[in-house]
Amino acid sequence: TGCATYTTAEPGAVGGAGQVIIMYMPCTALSITSQPANATMCASSGTANFSVTATGSAPSYQWQYWNGGSWVNVANGTPAGASYSNQTTATMTVNSITAAGTYTYNCYITNCAGNVTSTSATLTVNNPTPATPSAITGSTPQCPSLTGQVYSIAAVTNATTYTWAVPGGWTITSGAGTTAITVTTGGIGNNGNITVNAGNSCGTSGNATLAVTVVAASTPYAGPDQYICVNSATMAATGTPGTWTQIGGAAATITLNTNPTTTITGLTSGTYGFRWSVCGGAYDDVVIIVQ
Repeated sequence: TGCATYTTAEPGAVGGAGQVIIMYMPCTALSITSQPANATMCASSGTANFSVTATGSAPSYQWQYWNGGSWVNVANGTPAGASYSNQTTATMTVNSITAAGTYTYNCYITNCAGNVTSTSATLTVNNPTPATPSAITGSTPQCPSLTGQVYSIAAVTNATTYTWAVPGGWTITSGAGTTAITVTTGGIGNNGNITVNAGNSCGTSGNATLAVTVVAASTPYAGPDQYICVNSATMAATGTPGTWTQIGGAAATITLNTNPTTTITGLTSGTYGFRWSVCGGAYDDVVIIVQ
């Protein structure tokens, strides 16, 4: 296969007047020697490259995208905000895709002898790096060497793992890698920060932080007895850290048992007992009478 150019010679030129010089330019058929490979990138911030190697005379390249029904030339914005560069060369760059998923590409190559199409390659777009977790919930201050203390966060979109850290002297006993950990506190003065970040294959978020302290117990006081005509009561304990428990009466709800001024709800007519306990086993009781 070849390409021919026909030129009529001018009088006196080589070949003589009125003769035709045929210039034969060989045209080598296309052959793909290296197919594009599958690629992976992160949504929004990632970049991927697709490359093909072809032999033959003066190949021209056009990368294509499978739109679900047919192959179309790649165009910025499709799919999901994609941006392309060098899409008419042997190596194309893809970035800015915002939606996780799988997308398919090939390369259509032409020259003077015809055309060939590469095999297709899959682009896997993974979820972007998670956002920083919301606030950590859990008790502070804490009693020394206290077991079974839970700290937690709400699940973070796109996160596949969580990394927690606790102050020196504290120990994570369960829940590492999840949204909630159980810890044993350190000794008096082992103060510091509990931190957590969220991660996936694309990266790690910033840290959420909760400052915690470990203190010696003070003298507990559960507050004055209460005589009420409503179905809720606000407590008034002092001496921290401490914990509320119900010790008498029909079942009621303690809103947050480590809050000395927590609210008790679900009260009905009758007599109730509640206990405010601090480190070392000391406690004080309060009576609530609902008329």
